[in-house]
Amino acid sequence: MTIKLININILYLGINRVFKYLKIPFYIYEYIIFLSLQNYRKKLFNITAQDVFIVTSCTNPFDRSSAVNHNLSDSQDNRFSGLISTFKSIREYYPDAIIVNLENSNIDEDLSQKIIDACNFSFNYSDDKLIKYSRKFSNKGMPWSSKIIKFLNEVGDTLNATNIHFLVGRYEISSNEINKNSTIEGAFFRYYDQLGVVSTRYFLFRRIHPKTIVKYLNSCIWPMIMGKSIEECIIKKIDCPIYKLKHIGITGLVNGLEAIKE
Repeated sequence: MTIKLININILYLGINRVFKYLKIPFYIYEYIIFLSLQNYRKKLFNITAQDVFIVTSCTNPFDRSSAVNHNLSDSQDNRFSGLISTFKSIREYYPDAIIVNLENSNIDEDLSQKIIDACNFSFNYSDDKLIKYSRKFSNKGMPWSSKIIKFLNEVGDTLNATNIHFLVGRYEISSNEINKNSTIEGAFFRYYDQLGVVSTRYFLFRRIHPKTIVKYLNSCIWPMIMGKSIEECIIKKIDCPIYKLKHIGITGLVNGLEAIKE
C-alpha cells in the first residue's frame, strides 16, 4: 500500500478557491488543511508489522538557497539512485518489511512517483514550515530529527511494529545482524567507544512505542541548537535498555564521499 499524497492536491485547490470566494481568513484555511491532512494520513497509515523501516532522505539538496548543503558536488540524480539502492537492500534482507520514506526536499512529480513506487509509504514534508527552518541549521541532526518527530507524532498511534528501523537514505543494508536477538527489548546502536557517540545512520528500536521515541528525539533538539550532535546527544536521553554494537550491517558513503562500513 502506498500513500500518494499528490492525489489530494486537487481537493485542496478546490477548498482554497471556496475559502477565497467566501473571504475566510487564510490562517483558518491553513489550520483546516493541516487537520484534514493529518487525519488523512492517520486513516491510511494503520500498520501492524514485524519490521518497519523509516528511511529519511533529502533527494534534492539544492532546492532552497537557504538550506545548508554539506556536499556541493552531490546531485539530485546521485541521491535518488542511492535512495533506490537503499530500498532494494532492505528488500533483500527484510523482504516483508514495510518501508516508509520521509523526504524533506522539493522534487518533481516524476521523481516523486518513482520513489513512491519503490517503497510502501512516502511522505514529503518539504513545504512544512518547521522542516524548512530546520534545514537552515548546519547541524544535520536538526532536519533529520524534525521530520521523524513530525511523522511519528502524526501516525505513531497507528504504527504497531515490533522493530522500528531508522535508516538514512543512500546507505545500504549489508546484513540483518542487528536483528539477531529478536526477543530483546530496547535500542540498538553502532557505538564508538573512543568518541562516546553512536551512529544514527542506522539503528533500531524494538518494542518501544513510537511516541516514546518522539520523547527521546525532542529532548535532543535544544542540545543540538546549542551545538551538540545527535550522535552524542541521543545516547544520553534514552531511558530504555541500550545495546551498543560493534557492527550493525550497513555500507555507504558519508556525504557521498567517504566509504564506511558499520
